Amino acid sequence: MKHFLLLFGFLFSFSLSIQAQNETQKVALLNSAKYFEIKSRANYTLAVLKAKENGWPIRYKSKNNVSVNLVGVDALGQPKYLTTFADPIQSISINTNKVWPGGGLGFNLTGASDIMTNKLNIWDEGVPRPTHVEFGGKV
Repeated sequence: MKHFLLLFGFLFSFSLSIQAQNETQKVALLNSAKYFEIKSRANYTLAVLKAKENGWPIRYKSKNNVSVNLVGVDALGQPKYLTTFADPIQSISINTNKVWPGGGLGFNLTGASDIMTNKLNIWDEGVPRPTHVEFGGKV
């Protein structure tokens, strides 16, 4: 009986310790997220001000008609831009090409299905709008 009580006491205190660590980690992660959000917003604000001073575009289309967006400035005060790529190399590196027509898995996905029109939308080009109703203040 003593062994059982000792084992129970040990397991109980161990579980409390783990729970306390998880709460500490959660607080630390939330604090880090807030810090980086503030830092990112300040950097973007600085970038917009510098863009107006120096005539940098905030948003433009590249030669390949891909959106390019100003996201901040680097340590030297030069603009940092975010863009997306329509290059098959990225698809091949994560095996997305295997679901394309002739990709070997038999899915033959092209993204051109009439059944899915206006039902499935994924847009990863550019910076998300933080006020979008679907984000609910999470961005």
